[in-house]
Amino acid sequence: MIHQLIFALLLIPGFWLGYKLSPHVVDWAQINTKRPIHFSPAQKSLLWLTIGSLFSNTLIFIYGFIQSAISMFIIPGWCYTQSEIMTRFGRISSCLHSLPSFVFLIIILVLVFKYGYSFVSNETTKINKFYVIMILLTIVIVIYQIVQVLYILILGPG
Repeated sequence: MIHQLIFALLLIPGFWLGYKLSPHVVDWAQINTKRPIHFSPAQKSLLWLTIGSLFSNTLIFIYGFIQSAISMFIIPGWCYTQSEIMTRFGRISSCLHSLPSFVFLIIILVLVFKYGYSFVSNETTKINKFYVIMILLTIVIVIYQIVQVLYILILGPG
């Protein structure tokens, strides 16, 4: 029950951050195009909802990841209490199944921040470094969710 409440409360800062960043995105789109783009109020609202939902998804994912990491690595004996998972290659423990996911996330995080930070921070429209980090984290989460689906399809039950 408390986790659903926290998930719902994380929507507020996500949409607030989207509200604060959407004017910068509009300015960037108007500056970096060959033809001037004029956004209507409805388009600006849709842009705000899109950015807000992406940021909310990122905050909720980060909360869930931290919660999983704490339960996995800090609680003693957690791995032994988890049931086994049936995969295409047989039964494996839940811990062993979750470990590649964490490794994938770390690899994607390092690659996106290594190559994306300088690109996003050097744009002509200067935005706050916090927004640069949130944008890169959102990109990491989207890529990770795609990789996670592929990982489950490959190792899922046959």
